[in-house]
Amino acid sequence: MLLVTTYWRTNLTMHQLAPLFGISKSPADRIIDHVEPMLALRPRKRFRKDTVLIVDGTLVPTRDHTVAEQPKNYRYSTNHQVVIDADTRLLVVVGRPLAGNRNDCRAWEESGAKAAVCKTMTIADGAYPGTGLRSEGTAHATQRCGTSRTRPAGCAVVRGSRPRASRPWPL
Repeated sequence: MLLVTTYWRTNLTMHQLAPLFGISKSPADRIIDHVEPMLALRPRKRFRKDTVLIVDGTLVPTRDHTVAEQPKNYRYSTNHQVVIDADTRLLVVVGRPLAGNRNDCRAWEESGAKAAVCKTMTIADGAYPGTGLRSEGTAHATQRCGTSRTRPAGCAVVRGSRPRASRPWPL
């Protein structure tokens, strides 16, 4: 167990980690492969009704060019979608790594993070247009005006393509 926790905390390679415990690389790898799933938390299948999650994508530099691509910053990296619980700040899910040149809204669906959180309310930054996630602009519009079918008379769209109107929205 100590070998696995050291592996998680230090980010050492097997060649560096094995001599610390007096074993060779192969047994260290087998021990980690065997013990790691037993220590890992199982992903949640359901969330409380009032749970709010936060998602953001991050680029992780890597030397493995089979899964990595060059994004705008010219470093080979993978895109990881990270979802946390807004109340506890605990990690909920990390999506499957994708090529670093994928934008966040595409990576959200392809990485499996969207499927893992189902219909739980999730907040994101502005990099997720058209995904159904709440961002700063859509949260304000929904909070003030409700959905497009329940907007009260005289309510204006805060952000969007429609012009501001003082007339009631069609039902």
